[in-house]
Amino acid sequence: MKHRIITHAGCLDGFCSAFVFKKYIAPTLKIPEDIEIVPVMPKEIELEEVEIQKGDIILDLPRPKKEVFFWCDHHITNKPEEEKKNHHWKLAPSCTGVLIELAVSRGVKENEELKNFKQCMDIIDGAMYDKKQYKECYYPAKDKLTALQQFHALSSSFQTKDPNLNDEIYRRLLSNNLERSPITSSWFKSEFIRFFYDARLRSYQEWRDQVDTYVYYDEKSKCVVQDDRKIRFRKGLVDRFYVHYKFPETSYSISLRPELESDQVRMSIGCNIFHKERCKIHIGNLCREVGKKFGEGSGGGHLQVGGCTVLAGKADDAMRFILEKMKD
Repeated sequence: MKHRIITHAGCLDGFCSAFVFKKYIAPTLKIPEDIEIVPVMPKEIELEEVEIQKGDIILDLPRPKKEVFFWCDHHITNKPEEEKKNHHWKLAPSCTGVLIELAVSRGVKENEELKNFKQCMDIIDGAMYDKKQYKECYYPAKDKLTALQQFHALSSSFQTKDPNLNDEIYRRLLSNNLERSPITSSWFKSEFIRFFYDARLRSYQEWRDQVDTYVYYDEKSKCVVQDDRKIRFRKGLVDRFYVHYKFPETSYSISLRPELESDQVRMSIGCNIFHKERCKIHIGNLCREVGKKFGEGSGGGHLQVGGCTVLAGKADDAMRFILEKMKD
């Protein structure tokens, strides 16, 4: 049976999930090291745009309708209705963390390095930063990076604006010799990775300077709105937690980003990561509802963060719908 790892494209959790599976779990299933890596986006699975094969391993993505060899995810909106062999779902901050736990249950030694790997990924994918960690990871870095910053640096190497470049870097890094964790692998120590991170940090500041000119706080819904339709083009790269740092009184944030090559708008919704106790709605379920009501059905996420795609002509209606939900 031919196997492929199909994992979340352009996503650090998707990358690290593939790393953990290939390094620690594949040997227990007698899967060869030269397994093909296929990065895809969640909506490609949801809309059945990917040709799924029986031997596929699906990580950090919705469970496909067709039978697959192995599946693992952690998103609440992807919770399966029935259990299947080699299918693993757990509500957790990161899919990487779920896979590390699975690897340990299969006999992998849980050393401090593996524990640190899991802790960093839970903080990053579960948006569990405190303000100090946020500042460390999103503002200019010192020469020596912390482990959390090192995972951010890794992520920056395959989150450029060119999806094909991202996928190629993603695959090539995972085709190298995998050591105990991504940040201890020999290829990580090259200046190549740090170069991407330093550039990304400058891009965050460029974006923050621009977004300050049009982002606003809706007091009734306690939500910060970032509507990129208001600008001709976006500068820099999005610092997704900045609005909660800038508006500490907020409970939620919503961003709207038009997709250049389609008649659709990508919407991202999140709670204030520094005050998660203010979150009174299930954001993942809300995103799924909005995706179905105002788009083609793509949407979902976690309890406190999620995303969906809506038709451009229905984006304003979708935003009003979401802001009303936040008032309740």
